[in-house]
Amino acid sequence: MTGYPLVNSEKAEITDIVNAKMDCDNLKDFAQEVGYATGGLVNQKTFLICGGYSTTDVNAGETCHAFDSDDKDYRSFKMLQSRKAPASVVLDNGLLWVTGGTVLSTTLESTEFVDEATESSTAGPDLPIGLSQHCMVRINQSAVIVIGGSTDVTNRKAETWILDLDEDQSQMDWIQGPSLNKPRRRHACGLVFDPVTGSNMVVTVGGSEDSTVELLDLQSQDLDEGWIYGPSFPLILEGPSAVTFMDYPGTEGQSMIIVGGSITGETVDYLKNLYLFSCTKSGGCQWNKLKQKLDTNIQSPVAILIPDAMASCSAP
Repeated sequence: MTGYPLVNSEKAEITDIVNAKMDCDNLKDFAQEVGYATGGLVNQKTFLICGGYSTTDVNAGETCHAFDSDDKDYRSFKMLQSRKAPASVVLDNGLLWVTGGTVLSTTLESTEFVDEATESSTAGPDLPIGLSQHCMVRINQSAVIVIGGSTDVTNRKAETWILDLDEDQSQMDWIQGPSLNKPRRRHACGLVFDPVTGSNMVVTVGGSEDSTVELLDLQSQDLDEGWIYGPSFPLILEGPSAVTFMDYPGTEGQSMIIVGGSITGETVDYLKNLYLFSCTKSGGCQWNKLKQKLDTNIQSPVAILIPDAMASCSAP
């Protein structure tokens, strides 16, 4: 849900990513037209959508919307800071860590921990530089990697940074990670398990004006092997989103599904099919186009993997 073009951003589509034959009722339309937001599932019945941009609401960038499956409706509350095109991860304590973004012409270093239970935010550790259009992945229980992004809305960064949130906040210090081979903004990233090495990899796709995909093996000591190129995506994408899925049929461990995005070419088009990136012992790592399709033309959506209990799906 949400995304660009704004005219399509209110739709909250639900798709069964395992069984393409299932018909799922969409959720109630989002509260307003919003693009370039961020969000995630913070508990088994609630997800958050925070920040972004709207032509109809000047306060959209400072607003979080929580959807609770019990109420089947949205409630809204304010963040500490207005943020367009921030990035976020969900932490084990149920907080959504929202980072960076832009306000007016300023790219933000500030971050905040959003608590849907109290409808409040507290300031988090600053990013090493102001960033928007970046992506974030939890690489273990406490550490997060920030990948690429933009410092002025138009440029693309190749740098990465890692922070361990288990450290005392007064002593937290970002560590420079290995740089991408290609600078990227408005890209997607996630974790995929490689059964050959027995370790997780960070996968980054899109946002580089070509179809390259980059992999970072988390098993290598101090990540010294750096980013390597993986199987290219079938198309050149801007603004895809990604969700990770545990034990997708025919795979082992975590795999990653790409949702939405604009396809770069002679004319503007949008990715409708979902694509699965997974690794197996026999077949290596590869992309597979799934039968499931989006109904909406959308890029930079907030894609969230929700539990079955939050959805209403049935066989046709």
